[in-house]
Amino acid sequence: SEGEKTAIALCYFLSTLEAEGRKVSDLIVVIDDPVSSLDTKAMNYACSLIRNRLEKAAQVIVLTHNLHCMNEFKKDWKGKARATPPTARLLFVDVDAPAPPKARTSTIKDLPKQLREYDSEYHFLFQRVLQFEAANAAGFDYVLMMPNVLRRVLEIFLAFKVPRSGNISDKLNTLCERHPALDRDRLNAVERLSQVESHSDSLDDLISQSTMTIEESHDAMVALIYLMHEVDPDHLADLRKYCAP
Repeated sequence: SEGEKTAIALCYFLSTLEAEGRKVSDLIVVIDDPVSSLDTKAMNYACSLIRNRLEKAAQVIVLTHNLHCMNEFKKDWKGKARATPPTARLLFVDVDAPAPPKARTSTIKDLPKQLREYDSEYHFLFQRVLQFEAANAAGFDYVLMMPNVLRRVLEIFLAFKVPRSGNISDKLNTLCERHPALDRDRLNAVERLSQVESHSDSLDDLISQSTMTIEESHDAMVALIYLMHEVDPDHLADLRKYCAP
């Protein structure tokens, strides 16, 4: 399987580092996405193996787009990043896609607090929602990515409020039945979001561009915050507190 090929390649790579008289302590080692196609158990073992075998390397750089892989390395390296002086850094490729004619750009930055302190992406994504709420929509550099962000926040929120299987529309109907004061017309923008962005299922999709217009994205953001306020105002208040930009 692809996972087995990944595991074999990783083990072979680690076993050859000290070949031909090389010392691990003299090496700068770069590992790109070491957990591709691995199941959770194998991924955890692979991350542990990399940390242990390369603990004495001169420098280790791990690149990944996998949230679980990042969390595995973060558990060990977060304390080192906080040390004085720090012996590790947690970095993040931040992509912004401003409205034309400006070009999309990528910048390496320190890992955002919400990704550094929490294992879930929820807090990080909701911070983007708050930034979108506070900004002039057309002038917000992440505006083209907001439909994906909004849908992920909506999915996670619904997963906790209606913890059963079902699509977004089905769960929204359940909330409307439980909360008769909800204005279904105001939730139309959220329905539109669920229909257009039904393909999105990971942080990878943050770099893609949606077919939703800027105005539709703004309407969806307003409707999402309205929904959260009506269904669970304490939860929304906590998010505003802990995810403040």
